[in-house]
Amino acid sequence: GYFELANNGVMFLDEIGEMPIRFQAKLLRVIQEKEIRKIGGDEYIPVDVRIMSATNQNIPDLIEKGLDEQIITNIIETQLLVAFGVAPVWDRCVVCGRNDLALDFSEQYGGMLCQNHWSLDEHRLHLDRKTVYYLQQFATINLQKLNSIRINPATKRRLQQVLDTLYDNEVGLNLKAKRFIRQMNKWEQNIGKLSMND
Repeated sequence: GYFELANNGVMFLDEIGEMPIRFQAKLLRVIQEKEIRKIGGDEYIPVDVRIMSATNQNIPDLIEKGLDEQIITNIIETQLLVAFGVAPVWDRCVVCGRNDLALDFSEQYGGMLCQNHWSLDEHRLHLDRKTVYYLQQFATINLQKLNSIRINPATKRRLQQVLDTLYDNEVGLNLKAKRFIRQMNKWEQNIGKLSMND
């Protein structure tokens, strides 16, 4: 009933990261299909709802625990796409539903294409398997249950490129703060190189 009440409006979901995976899947379906079916009902009802979400996860504690700031940011960015009305299908091919073949992301199709359908989008992102794997994990992972994650620098760069592409092209959001943080990281790297040379 909440989606019907929020039709043509905004719904606020608190603690989105604590939502059980089965409910996340149902929410994702509503966002993608823009329709609901009442419990016990047979017909689908169209809904137009914007969703805002929040979490109380203590990000500084996660960083203090030793988790990489960029990875935490990437996980949050991946999960926030849904709140911006962009709900990529990460876990299977959007054309045939297969998940047992190599996958690649297609902006045109709004999700993954299996290798049998790569020819449908010549502009697919050409992602390697590691990047696809981490994007799939980031979409559903609970940050509070994450103990450690190690990702090589090349994969981290590729993940950031994919998320930046999605935010720029699909959300229409290019955060100045993100550019500033990336610039700070470059400065830190350059300072580290200079101090090693001394």
